[in-house]
Amino acid sequence: MSTLHAVTLTYTVIVRAETRDEATRRARDQAQEIVRNDPDPDMDYHQEISDVSQLSSFGWASHFLPYGDSDGTTTVGEYLARGG
Repeated sequence: MSTLHAVTLTYTVIVRAETRDEATRRARDQAQEIVRNDPDPDMDYHQEISDVSQLSSFGWASHFLPYGDSDGTTTVGEYLARGG
């Protein structure tokens, strides 16, 4: 049976901009392109998620949809309520 896991993906890009704020905004605006151009980002596995209380430390909430082996409609909280 599939379970929920916390994984961080890290992308480092070079952005041409006049200020730090502009560089951050441009990177955010181009995030989809960045992901498409780098299919092999740095990854860090954190832990299996077994309780809704663990979500906030990763910036997630129970109403979010998980990636991976998911039906596309069941939320993280619903998976946790039924044991994974």
